[in-house]
Amino acid sequence: MKIVKRFCIFSLLIGILSLGVYVMFKNQGNEKSQVTYSNYGEQKQTSNDNSTKEKVDANEEIGPSYKTKDQETYKEQDSSEKKVVEEKESSSRGAYIPSEKESTLPMSQSVTITPSQTTIKPKLKPKFNKKIVAYVGGWRDLSKANVDYSKFNYINYAFLGVKPDFSLWSFQVHDDKNLKYLANLKKEQPHLKVMLAIGGWGEIDGKHESFTNEFRRITREPECAKIYIDNLMDYVKKYDLDGVTYDWEFPGVEDKPYYHNLLKITREAFDAEQVRTGKKLEISIDISGFQYNNIDVKQCEPYLDWMNIMAYNMHGGPERKHAANLYDYSSQFFGSTQGMYGEMGGYSGDKFVKFYNKIGMPINKITLGVAFHGRGNIPPGPDGQNNSAPSYYKIVNNYLNKNGYSRYWDDQAKAPLISNGQYYVSYEDTESLKYKTDYIKENNLAGIVYWEYFMDGTNELVNGAYNNLSK
Repeated sequence: MKIVKRFCIFSLLIGILSLGVYVMFKNQGNEKSQVTYSNYGEQKQTSNDNSTKEKVDANEEIGPSYKTKDQETYKEQDSSEKKVVEEKESSSRGAYIPSEKESTLPMSQSVTITPSQTTIKPKLKPKFNKKIVAYVGGWRDLSKANVDYSKFNYINYAFLGVKPDFSLWSFQVHDDKNLKYLANLKKEQPHLKVMLAIGGWGEIDGKHESFTNEFRRITREPECAKIYIDNLMDYVKKYDLDGVTYDWEFPGVEDKPYYHNLLKITREAFDAEQVRTGKKLEISIDISGFQYNNIDVKQCEPYLDWMNIMAYNMHGGPERKHAANLYDYSSQFFGSTQGMYGEMGGYSGDKFVKFYNKIGMPINKITLGVAFHGRGNIPPGPDGQNNSAPSYYKIVNNYLNKNGYSRYWDDQAKAPLISNGQYYVSYEDTESLKYKTDYIKENNLAGIVYWEYFMDGTNELVNGAYNNLSK
C-alpha cells in the first residue's frame, strides 16, 4: 500500500513539473514584444497581434498624450496637407512637446530607436540688440498671469504714486506680491530688468490724481526731495529694482525750470548706490510730443538713460485723426497734419523723434512708444463698455473685418484703421509695427516701449516687437 501511495505522489510531482516546463516554453515562444518609441519618444509595448495599445504602470505618472482632429485615430493625409497634432494635456514633468515640423510620422506608426536619439533641444536664451520695454500693469497677480518674459528685456511696472508726505503710494492690492515675484523671477531670467514706473493716473477718493502737486514740491523744495528719495531707495533695495521711470502726466510750462531736479536728485542717489553695490540703476521718462515747451531737454539729458516718446494717443475721437501714425499724412478720411503742433509743423512719430533730437536728446537715448490699443469714436456696445480706446485684442475679436467694420491702410501715415463708414478706430497692428521697428533700427534709436503687455492678448504685437528688434 505504501508503495502504491509513493508511486502516486511521484507521478503527481512529475506531472506538475512537466506542466510548468510546458507553460514556460509556451510563453517564451509567444513573447515577441519589444520596447519601441513613437515619434514623440513615448514608450510602448508592441505585441505580436499588431495591437498598439499602450501598457502603463498604474504606479507611474502618465506623460503627455495627444489627439488629432479626428480625436483618437490618426488618418493618413495627402502629402500636400499639414499633419496637425493637438496637445490633449500637458505633463507635470514638463515633457518636450514637438513642433508641427517635427511631427513626421503618424501617431499609430512607431520606430525602434535608442534613448540617445530622443534629444531635447535646449531653450535658447533671448537676444536683445535694442531695449524692448514692456509696460506691465500691476492690477493683476503676475504669479498667476501668462507672461512670456523672454520677449522683452525691461519691465515698466505700473504704477506707484507719491503721497502728500512724499512716501511712495502703492495703491494696487498686488504690488508687494508682484514686486517680490519679479525680483525672484530675475534669477531665472537674468536678461530682465525691472523699472518702477511712478506717476501715471491714480485715483484717490474717486478723483483722478497725476501727483503733479507732489512732483512740483519735490523739484522745488530740498527737504521734500530728501524725504522722497529716501523712500524711493527703500523700494529699490527691498525689491531689487533696476531703476525708475517717471511718467509725470503732465508738467506745465511753469515746471520747465525745475523738472530736471527730479532727475538730478534721483541720479545722485543712484550713483551713490552704485558706488556702494556696483549695480547700475537706470532712469527714464515718458514724454508726449506736445510737451516740448514744458521740459528743458538739454538740462534733463545728462541724468537720463533714455527718454520714451509716447507717439500714440496723439489724436483720436470725434476729430477723426490718426492716433499713432509714423509719418505725416494728408487723406480724404483723416484730413492733414499740416500746421499742427506748432514748431513741429505737423505730428507723427517721425516728427517727434527728429524734433526732440534737434533740441538736445541724443538719438540713441530715444525710445519710440507704441500702444496696444486704438483710439476712435465707436460708441459703447451692449455691454456698456467704453469703446473709444479698445485694446488690440478687442479690435481683432470684435471689429477687424467683422460687424460691418473693414480694415484700411494709410500708406502715407504707415498706419491702419478700421471703419464702418460712420465710426472708426486708429490703431497699431503687425504691419504698422514692422515699419516702426524698422525705423528704430535704421535711425539707431535706443528701442521701443509699449503700453501695455496684456492689451495685446494675441501675442502678435509682443512677438512682432521681439522678432523685428532681436535680429
